[in-house]
Amino acid sequence: MIPEIQRFFERYLAQAGADAAVDDPRLKLAAAALLEEAVHGERVCEPAEIDEVHLSIGQAFALPREQLEAVIELTEIEARRSVECCEFGDLIRSHYGGQHKACLAELLWRAVYAGDRYVDDFERDLVLKAAAMAGISEQALMDACRRVIGAIH
Repeated sequence: MIPEIQRFFERYLAQAGADAAVDDPRLKLAAAALLEEAVHGERVCEPAEIDEVHLSIGQAFALPREQLEAVIELTEIEARRSVECCEFGDLIRSHYGGQHKACLAELLWRAVYAGDRYVDDFERDLVLKAAAMAGISEQALMDACRRVIGAIH
């Protein structure tokens, strides 16, 4: 475990409220961390795709800039140091319950639908990878996708 990621998790993500809600800033930050981790875990990723993920996260979550920059920096460190980029995912999988993971699933979909309201193959694959890293069930992911699409249309 990269110590900086453990400290960041303990400071910003570990104390998600008992009642899970998609407007919880900690869950938004956790979703951002998962998407960043997923994009940095890709072996071939164009800079434009990384920029697109950053933009989508910014549009969807309105996170404090310093927290988002810290997540980006930590996932870049992780990508350079680790064979497998999933330390945020491991922490979320072991510390978050089903209700929190269901909210995370919705936040992941909201992020990739932000802006153009269209999900391409790259974005879909990022959501699937992020969800798998966090231990989000397929059912929770499908239900969340339906809710997000329903809210858009």
